[in-house]
Amino acid sequence: MILTGIGKENAKAFVELLLGSGLKKDCLAVGVIEDDKPVAAAVFSEDEHRVIRLEHLYVVPEYRRRGIAEKLMKESLRAFGPGAFMAVFSEDTEGMKPFLAHMGCGMVSGLRIYGAKLSVLRERASATSLFSGKKKYSVIPLKELPAIEKKQLRKKLAEAGLGDASLDDGQADGDLSLILADPEDKELRAALMCEKQEDTILLRLLANFCKDPKAMTELLAAFLEASEGMDELTVRFLPAVESVLSFAKKLAGDALTDEGGMMTAIGVIKEI
Repeated sequence: MILTGIGKENAKAFVELLLGSGLKKDCLAVGVIEDDKPVAAAVFSEDEHRVIRLEHLYVVPEYRRRGIAEKLMKESLRAFGPGAFMAVFSEDTEGMKPFLAHMGCGMVSGLRIYGAKLSVLRERASATSLFSGKKKYSVIPLKELPAIEKKQLRKKLAEAGLGDASLDDGQADGDLSLILADPEDKELRAALMCEKQEDTILLRLLANFCKDPKAMTELLAAFLEASEGMDELTVRFLPAVESVLSFAKKLAGDALTDEGGMMTAIGVIKEI
């Protein structure tokens, strides 16, 4: 993570302020110092299309309602220059919706987030014959996918209307994000994209390119194997497409819980 605008003497304090936020190393963090201490921080990432994403925004409670967050956002976005801006946040995050609306963002509501303990998913899978039988496909972790096959994956995701941002924005976990391929012709058959956070594995995308139900069961079996030893984590399903939700319900059943909705704020960074 790059910390800027705070001075080396304050870097440790800002890292402590941002602990537990699940940030990636390639993010840019900008801070505010008042009364000789860190009081606010905003963290941004930028994808290959120059879309600026707000990853984290925090103001120490006793310093809120002083315009600090607005000043921090404006100064930070000015540094990026003109372009698109977005933020994805829980609908329960206090004050975030009116704040981003005040900043000129339009709102797109709500994907619901559903979750279940990884240990529960593993127990349910073991208790059924869902994953029995001879394996039909080869499993490739995203980090081991050759460049030429990653190009094929981008094409297939685009054809399915799913986009390919997960491959390039640093949010896909290279070990837990898995691809299924046909061992005969090497054609990609299915993909599962995950983002591992502090206490969560966020299942962002689930795509079946061959419409074979067995591809889905083998993909999830491979995921449970890859996540061995992480049973204390919660798997959260982000159902951008109906297949993710239906698959989550099939796997978790009544263990699946509704964990609230997400909203997306979209804006344009103009010359300031």
